[in-house]
Amino acid sequence: MQVSKKGADILLSTKAGKASISSGKALTVEGEKTEIIDWPGEYEISGFSVRTISAPDKSLAIRVTLEGIRLFFPPTSPLASAEEELPEIGEIDVLFVCAESSEWTKKDWKKFIEEVDPRMVVFGETGEKTIALQKEIGSEEIESVEKTDISHSKFSGEKTVFLSLS
Repeated sequence: MQVSKKGADILLSTKAGKASISSGKALTVEGEKTEIIDWPGEYEISGFSVRTISAPDKSLAIRVTLEGIRLFFPPTSPLASAEEELPEIGEIDVLFVCAESSEWTKKDWKKFIEEVDPRMVVFGETGEKTIALQKEIGSEEIESVEKTDISHSKFSGEKTVFLSLS
């Protein structure tokens, strides 16, 4: 599975309510309609298993499973405890962190990362909040990449792998 900031097969929205497309046109990717998931539920799309869970503030937490790899996109508002507030999450292999566009503080993120103990953390945004978070969690080895393949071999060791999409 490849991850980059460009192109999409599905659009996942963690914000409460309907997803909006600013251009006012139907969202298309390579001529095909893109699935817009902005409501709690379970979905099967293009081989992806997608589970969206309503967080206490009504934003969505999203878990995607593909080829046995569990990806997690937290809701826009911080969670007091993943175990208590979202017991449906289960184990997380890859955690996507969007510090710039979320309401989470660096302490919220640090606590969450320690609690869920993902095998890989992918920073999807760059900016002051992201840099502060990276310093807070003490991740000295953050690889900056334009795109990456996510596979079990990428995070086969004991140590959490940190990537930043540039």
